[in-house]
Amino acid sequence: RLLENSRVIVAIHHKPARVGHCVIFPKRSHVPRLQACDPDDMVAIGMVLPVVKRGLRFVTGYQCYVCVLRSGPLAEQTIDQVYMEVVPTIASQPSVEIDWDPSNDRKAGLERKLTGAQAAKLVHVIRQGMGLRHTTGFRHVVYETDSILAELVQHPSSTGQMALHPKRLSPDLEDCDPHDICGCLREIPRLARALQHATRQDDFWVCLLNGPDAGQKEPHLSVQLVPCPKLKRTVAVTLKGQATIPPEVAKRLSDAMDAVAGEDQIGSALHTPSNPTESAWEEPRTNPKVNPKGVSSPWLVRARAPHPQLEEWATKRDVYGS
Repeated sequence: RLLENSRVIVAIHHKPARVGHCVIFPKRSHVPRLQACDPDDMVAIGMVLPVVKRGLRFVTGYQCYVCVLRSGPLAEQTIDQVYMEVVPTIASQPSVEIDWDPSNDRKAGLERKLTGAQAAKLVHVIRQGMGLRHTTGFRHVVYETDSILAELVQHPSSTGQMALHPKRLSPDLEDCDPHDICGCLREIPRLARALQHATRQDDFWVCLLNGPDAGQKEPHLSVQLVPCPKLKRTVAVTLKGQATIPPEVAKRLSDAMDAVAGEDQIGSALHTPSNPTESAWEEPRTNPKVNPKGVSSPWLVRARAPHPQLEEWATKRDVYGS
């Protein structure tokens, strides 16, 4: 166990692909499918994601992460409970490989492109499945709130693939308000039920790519909801490599997350910003308190750049250097 609160448990993966590979389990929703998951548990996962990423970075130095949630056997879910994996990765030695076209349709010139008529029909059916009064959307936009936007992907890997974006600029998990990510994750079960109604597909991938090395193309976070059809494989997520995490390293990871969680609680209670954080992107940054990539806070001792493996000096120091 690395971190635990009233809603979630964060634990090291039983077969970690890299040092820091961990899993977030909701404590209340013991359900096998995303469609039945409690939205509040998805919010709890969203609130703890920045804490987990920041704690892992303090100890390991990795700045880019792939967050994956699997729902159903076609999404390669191995246990009868929904959970979120957080996997550190770097470009030179990627620990996660995501193939958005395993059937080679795009290479064969059969790239899917959602036309305006197809989008309008799909948006109508999805909004109808969500129980909304008005079933006509605006072009590819399916659903919108004050903080998030859900839209159909114009070049989808499978019919109904959606992307959920925070409306505020959010380049990095550490560089954004956790409530923005929570707003996206909260709507995922509802949208999955509507997609199940619209496309008759039961299994889903949920992907969040954080950082350039993780495959994030633009400096703005988005959550991908990808249906898995039965007749053709449209997304392949492969973990590469295997790591061993010694007990003393696990203890340092746990201490780092506890420190970050306590720090955020104190900051929230006092209505003050948390200690300076670091973004995986050099520009843009949402506030001046956030350091650009590779720049360390003067009072914080940690790795300043991703490392292929955990270096010895990074584990022999406390999370907060003197």
